Amino acid sequence: MPDLQFKRHYTLLYIYVAVALLTVLGSLPIAAQPLRFNNYALPDASTVLAVEQDGQGIVWLGTERGLYSFDGYQCYPRYRAHTFCESRVHCILRIGQRLYLGADDGLLVYDIRRNAYERVAKSPKDIRALLSVGQRMYIGASSGLFVYDHHGVSRVKGIASAVYSLLADGGTVMVGTLDGLYTLRGRVGRVLLRSGRQPLVNAMIRDSRRNCVWLGTEGALYAFRQGHVVEEKALRGNSVKAFSLKADGTLFIGTDNGLYAYRAENDVTRYGHDARVPSTIANNIVWTLFRDRWDNLWLGTDNGLSLLAENSFFQWVPISDITNSGDGNRLHAFFQDREGYNWAGGTDGILRFRTQGDGYSHVAWYRQGDAAYSLSHNRVRKIYQDADGTLWVATDHGINCYDPATGQFRNFIVADPSGKYTTTWAYDIVMDRQHRLWIASYMGGIFIISKQKLLASGGYCMADHHLSTADGLPSIHVGQLAIGNGNNIWALFYDKGLACVPHGQGKAIPVKTGRTYNFIATDVRGQLWAGYDGGVDIFASPAQAPRTINFHDDGPEGRVSTICPVGDRMWVITGNVCRIIGNKGGNVNYRLPSADVLAANYSTRDGMVCLAGSDGFYRVDAASLTRFSVQEPVSLAALYVNGRLYNPSGCNLSYARSVTLSHRESTVAFCLTDIPFADHPSALYVYRLEGHDKGWTALDSENGHIAYNGLPYGDYRLEVRTLDGNGRPADEVYGFDVHILPPWYLSMWAKAVYALLFVALCCWGWNFWRVRQRLRQEQREKAKILEQVHNKATFYSQLAQRLNHHLRTLMATANTMLATGNAKTTGATKTRHEWDIVRKESGQLATLVYRKLNVDDGQDTSPADPPVSVDTVAYLRLLTEDSKEKAHGRKVNVAFTTNTDALIAEVDIISWHHLFGSLMDYLIDGSHPQATVTVAVNADMVGQQVSYVLTSTDLPLTPEQRITLLQSLTPLSDVRREVELGRGTIDVMSEDTALSFRLTFGIKRDMAKPTVGQAQDSTEKSADERLLNEVFETIEKNISDSDFNVSRLQETVGIGSKQLYRKVKLMTGMTPVELIRSLRMRRAASLLKEGQFSVSEVMYMVGFSDSGYFSKCFQKAFGVTPAKYKP
Repeated sequence: MPDLQFKRHYTLLYIYVAVALLTVLGSLPIAAQPLRFNNYALPDASTVLAVEQDGQGIVWLGTERGLYSFDGYQCYPRYRAHTFCESRVHCILRIGQRLYLGADDGLLVYDIRRNAYERVAKSPKDIRALLSVGQRMYIGASSGLFVYDHHGVSRVKGIASAVYSLLADGGTVMVGTLDGLYTLRGRVGRVLLRSGRQPLVNAMIRDSRRNCVWLGTEGALYAFRQGHVVEEKALRGNSVKAFSLKADGTLFIGTDNGLYAYRAENDVTRYGHDARVPSTIANNIVWTLFRDRWDNLWLGTDNGLSLLAENSFFQWVPISDITNSGDGNRLHAFFQDREGYNWAGGTDGILRFRTQGDGYSHVAWYRQGDAAYSLSHNRVRKIYQDADGTLWVATDHGINCYDPATGQFRNFIVADPSGKYTTTWAYDIVMDRQHRLWIASYMGGIFIISKQKLLASGGYCMADHHLSTADGLPSIHVGQLAIGNGNNIWALFYDKGLACVPHGQGKAIPVKTGRTYNFIATDVRGQLWAGYDGGVDIFASPAQAPRTINFHDDGPEGRVSTICPVGDRMWVITGNVCRIIGNKGGNVNYRLPSADVLAANYSTRDGMVCLAGSDGFYRVDAASLTRFSVQEPVSLAALYVNGRLYNPSGCNLSYARSVTLSHRESTVAFCLTDIPFADHPSALYVYRLEGHDKGWTALDSENGHIAYNGLPYGDYRLEVRTLDGNGRPADEVYGFDVHILPPWYLSMWAKAVYALLFVALCCWGWNFWRVRQRLRQEQREKAKILEQVHNKATFYSQLAQRLNHHLRTLMATANTMLATGNAKTTGATKTRHEWDIVRKESGQLATLVYRKLNVDDGQDTSPADPPVSVDTVAYLRLLTEDSKEKAHGRKVNVAFTTNTDALIAEVDIISWHHLFGSLMDYLIDGSHPQATVTVAVNADMVGQQVSYVLTSTDLPLTPEQRITLLQSLTPLSDVRREVELGRGTIDVMSEDTALSFRLTFGIKRDMAKPTVGQAQDSTEKSADERLLNEVFETIEKNISDSDFNVSRLQETVGIGSKQLYRKVKLMTGMTPVELIRSLRMRRAASLLKEGQFSVSEVMYMVGFSDSGYFSKCFQKAFGVTPAKYKP
């Protein structure tokens, strides 16, 4: 038992000693932590050998692939693959808008504004250093030192070793080479750095503060002062490659072993790459160092680019720098008490510390279950110091009061009189003027208790007063409390809005605005600021309507996460945006480096605002940020077209204000930059593509990219504007015009052609309509004329029929009288003569009626007169005698023969008169002089047929003429028709110059007269003749149809087009088209010859609709126009 007590005493002693040591160690300052670097990778390259900056602030990088540019967001290649500019760049020298590049391929000149490369003629290869002195440029190459001026490139004699560094020191040019240091001041001198073999001098820099030139060599760092060289042993063994001097005198040294910061001989710090820490340098091999205009330090390493930013506005403090631990904490509460202690609480307890110089002291981390620094719960909701200076912390297990004497927290749980509700989940705490503590509890309402009573309790205490929904609270889920003017207590409820408890009253007044608020705070006037998604409401009292400030920007950047009073202004934090709002205007907006600010606190001790988030916080000088108003201009860093970097030769788009693209280049991405590494707060930007976007869109602060896919052709303008303090678009800070050309078929020239085509189409349509109207008019006119023709033809046919009826009787009587009058009228010559005259005149009259009045329009359906009995032998004998007079005039002989004296037949005498008269006229008119035309009658009583043969001894015909002689629409076509109507046959026989027509009819022996239906062809017609006969008949039937053509003819006769062409051409000597036209012309000539119809009527009767075309065809066929045609 004593041993157990002894061990217990020793255990307690150990605990006390440990607590004491932790307390003492916690009060000691912690050394400053390593520098934090931002690292950037390059596409298709890794080694950064040189860094330079142009007038716009864009950083230019020399790499193993060529030249790159960096806008603060992304690196862009500026070389063209597989060209001379794709070469390793060792050094860059900027003179105005031109970059001189020392490359493996020689000296290259890049014009920044024109985005164009030039080659310097006769420049050396493998250039490692460039230096501009007056009008001359010194070039350090692997083959020695050269000078480039207006005369060209020339070698400096005396230095033949490879040159790696150059420095102008007064009037002396210092040259670092592979075999040591040389000087050039009119003549070449040499500086020995050590005895024996001289080291390679990689880098040099003038240090005015220390009055020396630092020399970086392979293996050592030297200081060169007034001709003396001293080695700095701290860098012995390192390959020094680059230098950079900070304004405070710190010398940064780039080596193959990381980055060194040299402050004094015994104050040298190394910063190397740590794979576990992303904020260390990208690689330990540091090729170059460059300090830009904002004093940022750029490191070109063997694995990309590193940046040590010197931002004078935002200083990031990770809690790891304070705790020297890798544990994190998402900070939801931050507070600085009156003694200067900083308290940062969140999801993993609460951290206490003080700032002391560059380090931190009195560091303690209070967490649940921690033996040294215990806290009731790790989830810290609120840190509050009352008017008496007592520090309170609200956690998820009650409230905690800090005891400065012990450095520990006491935990308290407050319950209502019923014990149903407690402050187990304490979210906030405030103290009123009566020293009453108001405690907000989630799922508990509001508890009011005397501070003295609470502190006197043992940890569990009954509240003096409790407010719940019965007392007017909208809910028992209370998130925040704030004391406003008049000592009114404001309460924020989750999803239930606000309520106010007026001073001295025990009831809450709900404030109904219809909004859901995220955070509340009071300003110096006691007004309540309530933040919601998209703005804040400012309440002077619960009875008055709030004044609303809308941010006018959508998305998470408009959600209020915290509000911090800073003097007479309120800092409203929404996402990564800080909105500084004053009661008198002058509001400003800035973009914060972090997107996770959850708590803010303003310290009146140092004027700094701490913006806390995950695992750290930013320190901001409130005065400098409030009065700062100048931002870097926005510019176009790069343009991507169809997913590829658009890099036109002869134009740098950063200096351009427009671009013209083809219609295929419709996917465009703008890469904008406001130089985020510049020493300035970034403004809020919105953009709109005029011609495409209807509203404004917030610019992505992470990369500054704006992308549009599938833009139609047209003119666009990208407008970028800042947001003013009220969240509205202000002045334009950047504008860029984009012209996307239409495809060729939508260009102005194409549209002009389309317009012409449209006009032509309209004209064609109008002309088509006019032609249709004209055709309709012509069709109506044609139908009217054809109707008139039909009526006229009907009239003529009826007239001819009546005349023929009387003429037929007269002619039959005359022939009968002449044939039988030999016995009865013997000696009566006068009477016979008179009957002969009657016969002749009636025959001529019948011929005239047949030719002039007998019009065949295809529609004559009148009944024919009955035949009469005629002695055909006597009739033909008389007809032959009548033809002798005409034949005598043609010097043609006429003869008549017969094998029978008489042959009585019942015939249509008028048709017979026309039939044999036409044949006789054709033979007499066509025969040559001295020819003999014979009419022979051969009666075959045995065969019961009679043949009438009309022959000319001298009337030659071609085979084609013989075949077509009796076809339709030919001069003898009526003859063939009359024979066929009499059921006879007619044959054309031609031998040498003789031509014969043989007409055969059937007869009966007992009657000795022609009979119907007994005749048969004496010769068989060939198939070709039958085909031709069908062709002619088809054309005759359709001769008045203007749409009748060869295709219709082919369909009717049922023969192929090629075969039809060949047969018709063979038998007629004409093509089918020519045959149709020829027959139409023959028919037209025949109708005009008869004189019964006008030219227009004839035109329609033969299938023409255009009078001009009809006249042209007729004139071509007959040599005269239809109007002048006289047969």
